[in-house]
Amino acid sequence: GYNISTRITVDQSIPKESWYQEAMTSSKNRAFQSLVMPGAEIGYNINTKNSFMAYHRVLRSIASREPKAVLSFYITPTAKDEIIKDIPFNQGEHLLFLDANNQPFHVDDPDFYQRIQQEHLLDPLHMEQKGRLTWSVDKQRYLVVYNMGKQEGWTLVKPIPYSQIYATATKTLSLSILIGLAFLLLSVILVSLISNAITRPVKRLTHQMSRFTAGDFDAEAEVKGRDEIAFLTRHFNQMVKRTNELINERYRMKLIEKNAILKALEAQINPHFLYNALQAISTKALKSGEFDIADMVDALAMTLRYCISGNDIVHAKEELQHIERYLALQKARFGSRLQVEYEWEKSLMELQIPKLSIQTLVENSIKHALEKVSGGILIVIQAHLTPTHAVISVQDNGPGIPEKRLKELQNSFEVGWDEWGEENIGLKNLHTRLKLLYGDDSELVIVTDQPGTKMLMMIPRGGNSHV
Repeated sequence: GYNISTRITVDQSIPKESWYQEAMTSSKNRAFQSLVMPGAEIGYNINTKNSFMAYHRVLRSIASREPKAVLSFYITPTAKDEIIKDIPFNQGEHLLFLDANNQPFHVDDPDFYQRIQQEHLLDPLHMEQKGRLTWSVDKQRYLVVYNMGKQEGWTLVKPIPYSQIYATATKTLSLSILIGLAFLLLSVILVSLISNAITRPVKRLTHQMSRFTAGDFDAEAEVKGRDEIAFLTRHFNQMVKRTNELINERYRMKLIEKNAILKALEAQINPHFLYNALQAISTKALKSGEFDIADMVDALAMTLRYCISGNDIVHAKEELQHIERYLALQKARFGSRLQVEYEWEKSLMELQIPKLSIQTLVENSIKHALEKVSGGILIVIQAHLTPTHAVISVQDNGPGIPEKRLKELQNSFEVGWDEWGEENIGLKNLHTRLKLLYGDDSELVIVTDQPGTKMLMMIPRGGNSHV
């Protein structure tokens, strides 16, 4: 939409320029020309002081591919300088920006570029896109770090003198040594102070312990601080005080011990006296022809003798014999209302179990089943093995236990012995004995179906068990 006046001149020297010929022969119809080195060819009557490169573009006919014009752009270094200034650069280092033909478009020292170009040091750069190598220029060795673009092959090259690297490393090493020595000195001082702070109370405690060992039972150490040594010192002082108290009490204990021995002998004599008295009554009953009374007295005497024996663990056959004598006394009281069956595996007759354990379960069935009904009760005593336990059970066909009462009974097993009430002492005692003898895998299980109650004594196999 505008009439533009165009001034046309002819300059026959331009086609002779190298950049013109390169652009005409280029498969990409272009040429990049560097203006950073002295003596760069221009061809145009223009000022290139503010330009660092020229870009020449050939315009061709689409149909015939004949060249119609060449556009030349002269580019200021503003954008290039913004990029270059972000690159770390120290004294003695060099920085070069080269195209794929190693033509420089930025050099910090043209003379340095000419020397490495003459020695063909730039040729190995195009062997890979990124890497490092070493140059020797004027007896100076350089570590060359470079990065080459993937598309056009332009390369950014930074030679760094080894002397500068060594100087930095040496300075860093010296600084590290000084810091290490300072930390070592500080560590020695801190260790000395800490060790003295630890050993001083230890020495005081050791001295007081030596006095205590020598027989001075008033040797108490001074307590300072709240650390472990102070903790040990406080406990040592408590030990000294307790030792003095024990020594003072020893004489009183000697007197008490004599009385205790006499009472123990007396407690031993009383059950044996009662057993001998029952034997005398049995003999008298036999002489009088009262055989039933004699059998009951004998059963009671044997039961008493079994109860006062010192063993806490007995064989199952011994416990069953005791149960037969116990049930003989109970049958004399309840008659035919009390029926008992045994389903005990013969292989388990030698099984070791807590003494009076089965009696506790049978007694519970008699008290809470037989005494509460007017009819008869069947009690079944069983024993069998499972893969993990020996199971001893006592089952009755009585009225059973109400669900609420059963939960209260099971909860009472978890209460400490010092908090037991007056009810179900036998079951609580048996449950506690099982835990003490066989660990947490043992237990006393109570199952009720209403009618009927089944109590199972679970003794684990292996470990602390006798099974």
